[in-house]
Amino acid sequence: MIKKRGITEVILIYISISAVLAIIVMLLLGFLFDFEENIQGVLRLAFTAFFIVIIASVFVKKALSPIKDILEATEEISKGNFNIRTRVVGIKELEKLSNSFNKMAKELSYVQTLRTDFINNFSHEFKTPIQSIQGFADILLENGLEEEEKKEYLKIIKEETDRLVGMSTNILNLSKYEASEIFINKSNVNIGELIRKCVILLEHKSNDKNISFNLSLENVVLETDKDLLKQVVTNLLDNAIKFSNDDSEINIRLYVFHNLIKIEVEDFGCGIPYNVIENIFDKFYQVDTSHKQNGNGLGLAIVKGIVNILGGNISASSSLGTGSIFVVNLPKQL
Repeated sequence: MIKKRGITEVILIYISISAVLAIIVMLLLGFLFDFEENIQGVLRLAFTAFFIVIIASVFVKKALSPIKDILEATEEISKGNFNIRTRVVGIKELEKLSNSFNKMAKELSYVQTLRTDFINNFSHEFKTPIQSIQGFADILLENGLEEEEKKEYLKIIKEETDRLVGMSTNILNLSKYEASEIFINKSNVNIGELIRKCVILLEHKSNDKNISFNLSLENVVLETDKDLLKQVVTNLLDNAIKFSNDDSEINIRLYVFHNLIKIEVEDFGCGIPYNVIENIFDKFYQVDTSHKQNGNGLGLAIVKGIVNILGGNISASSSLGTGSIFVVNLPKQL
């Protein structure tokens, strides 16, 4: 079996071989050209070469030590330890490599956390309606139920079934959005008019909480996918209504800033804690961990996926207890 050597060992071998060859060449030259006069000089050069090999070996080991550290850290990453970090100073390229490695390790750690949270939330969101359906189905199998009771239980089963179908559809759509597998059907869209139609569409929900809309909409036309943009606006408005206080307002602004079309939705509801706002666009993430509000944590993830497909981005800012602002930025020309 061929022995695999490390990079430090290989470099030292090359240096040593080069030094030995240099000594041999110098000795041959001493024999060929006046041995008596040149041998002392050759020996001095030989000792100098030997000394250089020793010094070079020290510097090579020191120079390659950061690479060895990064290789060892990479091995830890392959074992699933995403908390490993490297620290390299002194060599610009190796510092850059170390920083890139640390960034990668941090992202992998974040992905691992998301994966765990996704599994936990996915299990919870699907288990709850399934248990509900099972429970009411068992009750329906019992004798002596009144007709009205049966209808009520069947209605609940239907609602829970619709909820499961909705979640399944949202997950499939989200996967398509994230993989950019959605065909964009572009047309000239009057965004202000689209927003007004979305407000009318959700009027019954806002009326239930006595919420009014304040619209400040510039006349903006964009060549984009009307249906996808409508889904973005509808989801944001529905979210704003859901978390707004009764008898409050929702501000909607549409304007052009430099080369961006900006859509802002501002509510005056419960707000989002500062330490979790960066997670709100993650799949299944819910600020309300008690699940008192209807929802499955897919709405904002879908919004972000669609906005990315449309070539834009979305951000959120919030103050706990006073409300939140969601801002969609779309390029004027796609």
